[in-house]
Amino acid sequence: MEDLDRVFVKMGSITTYSSTVIRGFAQQHEATRNSTQPPTSKAMKVRWEGKKIGDLDLRLLLRGWWIQMVKMVVMMMVGFLGKIFDDRMMVAEAEFIHQSVRVLDVNFNKCVRSDSGGGTCVGDVVIPHDTKLDGTLESTVLEFVPCIRSGSYADIGPRRFMEDEHIRIDDLSLHLGSLFRGPAPCAFYGVFDGHGGPDAAAYMKKNATRLFFEDVDFPQASEAVDIFVREVEGSLRKAFLLADLALADDCVVSSSSGTTALTALILGRTLLVANAGDCRAVLCRNGEAVEMSQDHRPIFAPERKRVEDCGGYIDDGYLNGILSVTRALGDWDMKLPRGSTSPLIAEPEFRQAVLTEDDEFLIIGCDGIWDVMSSQHAVSVVRRGLRRHDNPEQCARDLVMEALRLNTFDNLTVIVICFSSLEHRDLPSSAEVKMLQHFDRGVV
Repeated sequence: MEDLDRVFVKMGSITTYSSTVIRGFAQQHEATRNSTQPPTSKAMKVRWEGKKIGDLDLRLLLRGWWIQMVKMVVMMMVGFLGKIFDDRMMVAEAEFIHQSVRVLDVNFNKCVRSDSGGGTCVGDVVIPHDTKLDGTLESTVLEFVPCIRSGSYADIGPRRFMEDEHIRIDDLSLHLGSLFRGPAPCAFYGVFDGHGGPDAAAYMKKNATRLFFEDVDFPQASEAVDIFVREVEGSLRKAFLLADLALADDCVVSSSSGTTALTALILGRTLLVANAGDCRAVLCRNGEAVEMSQDHRPIFAPERKRVEDCGGYIDDGYLNGILSVTRALGDWDMKLPRGSTSPLIAEPEFRQAVLTEDDEFLIIGCDGIWDVMSSQHAVSVVRRGLRRHDNPEQCARDLVMEALRLNTFDNLTVIVICFSSLEHRDLPSSAEVKMLQHFDRGVV
């Protein structure tokens, strides 16, 4: 508050000084214009001999004075606001530091903060100041803690039937109960784009919990983070392959029905995406699109080579002249006999990322979105929506409406998952910080 008072005192002094100078100059000008004798002052004599200063010249000169004064005031205010922002950041870093203990074996709803009773509070435990912390805790300070919230939207589009399905679980531990023991936050999402009828996609949605977590004996969190992540990846791979076999055994699901599948699993700060087909996951990192999956289509060179090595062929962009994807669950009329090598496989590909404060949200959607929209375009639509209404559900709807506007020809399903915590969203963006620095250098 004292800094603010000093700023306004300085502003008042500048204003008073500028007004005095301008008023004195105006009085001199008036005296010169009314005088019939040359002035004694050398400066005023030059002006008088120049046929006196006209009213227009005076107005232009006075305007220059006021522009300089406004620049000085703006520069002082920007400098003051910059100081307040720096102070706020220093206080935030000193008094409220997110806990970043090893991601996969702690509850991330806890924080590390200074305790007035003479210690450091880690969750609900107070550690005295004279206690020496081990390297694990010291190395975990300042790590990002995702704050998970999501929204989804689906539309039949121009098709006669809806064959898309999706699943959205923001709190996996709450959903699974005793079946799951892992880090927090933990969340699971999946999109399934059916073809040859809705049977396969509907089956995946109905049995997702059993297929991905119960039947495969999903691993429990361990001290060795890397080992745990590898075990989770192996479990998901097994789940995809078992789901493919389950579709063959289910008498309700037609042998000509299949589905692509993409899942996103969040375990603490670890994001693990598994994909078989042409659904897509896109991560927004500082406003830039980072693709977290590869579309498995016949035009993709590595997939084309794999298909041809297995005895298949590509005809006009279609696998064996029939299917527009090279990986899918189901479609057993193209895979039989069971156990034989097939160009169409259910093996998922994995991509992994460690989330940081730069990661804003994840978009996962079926190909009805990506057929008419680039990954960066989708990120821009969602980012603009979050800044306007901060509602991931509405952002998912915005993406679907944009795809319809661009004349998509398929069903549409989108999930938007936000990672930013409330504290992080309150801070200015890097662009806003650059703007403040720009003005602080005196550029007005």
